[in-house]
Amino acid sequence: MRTISYPSEAFPGPPTVDLDLPDGWAPMRMVGALMAAREVSAPSGFASNVMVRGYSRDITFDVREVRRDLQAFADGQEHGVVDEPFRVTINGVPWLGVNVSWIDPDVGQVLQAHLIAGSERGVLLDLVHVVGAVGGGDVMSSYQSLHDVLVTVRLSR
Repeated sequence: MRTISYPSEAFPGPPTVDLDLPDGWAPMRMVGALMAAREVSAPSGFASNVMVRGYSRDITFDVREVRRDLQAFADGQEHGVVDEPFRVTINGVPWLGVNVSWIDPDVGQVLQAHLIAGSERGVLLDLVHVVGAVGGGDVMSSYQSLHDVLVTVRLSR
């Protein structure tokens, strides 16, 4: 009988992801996320948050599929908008970024910043998808705090 393990050389786990949280932010558990955090010092209402997901796709995966999924989501929201994708390098890693916004009936304006990075592993592509969200009254002020978290993202194997 042979034993296989995860993570292992045959089945490595997703890349290691690090984020620096400022004072007033705390980690939280979220289904489907490798890790997540939220602003606990936020006034009542929508708390700024960040979530990190990891998944593997076939090497032929086209990141435009993510944009199509985001567009489908935005199309179902009031005033849903998906901005043009952009490229950014954070801590030496190239990321594809896409901003999505809409009007939530309970919260008001919501803005999500999506960052996606990938690394090839044989016939697979390991993807890390970081999603930061802000919402409510002063989205632009909240976005600066979220931005300060997002630019600390670090990936390593």
